[in-house]
Amino acid sequence: MRFGFRVRVVRTRVPRRSGALSRRARVLGTALAAAGLMVGLSAPATADSPTGTFTATLQVVGYSLTVSPATGDFGQCRFGSSTPTALGFPRGQCHAPIINFAWDHITITNTGAPGHVYVQAGDAVPADAGKHWTTCAPNNICFGQDQFGLDSLSAGKTGVSLTTASQCDTAFSAGCAAASGASANEAFQLDGPSSSTDPSSTFTISVTYTAGA
Repeated sequence: MRFGFRVRVVRTRVPRRSGALSRRARVLGTALAAAGLMVGLSAPATADSPTGTFTATLQVVGYSLTVSPATGDFGQCRFGSSTPTALGFPRGQCHAPIINFAWDHITITNTGAPGHVYVQAGDAVPADAGKHWTTCAPNNICFGQDQFGLDSLSAGKTGVSLTTASQCDTAFSAGCAAASGASANEAFQLDGPSSSTDPSSTFTISVTYTAGA
């Protein structure tokens, strides 16, 4: 004799519509909670200020000038043991700039704001960077060993004896005032030393112009 039993499983179905409503309710509840959180975390509105500021940058014309040509050579030399193209001793004399075999000039132009132009000369530096020649002041009239004089000359104007100290460039005017766009033509005369310690065959001299107040 056999004994046994059967178990019947009854599956109860939940109506779909009510399930959909339940899910929608959960989604809606979550959205409302998030919205509430966002509202709670939002920054408070900034109040209008009773003042305001405008800032602007202004460009101002500065001081500037040009020198043309910017390089050149000395020539037309004389006195002492000089040749036409090389300074001799003692106390030879040469001129610059030499352009197309003639003593010419350079042009200094004030390209910036109205102001004044100043000029100064550096030492005569030998090619081997040895013993310099120095400008002889005052008035460049003492030409001992390793000393030289350099004058800036301009037609119709008094020349300036140049030294390493900045001074008024009277080629522009007696007070060295220079309007915007004003220019001056200048040439140079060099009076050499009685002798040179350095044996170099070439020396370089720089003349510096500065525009300023």
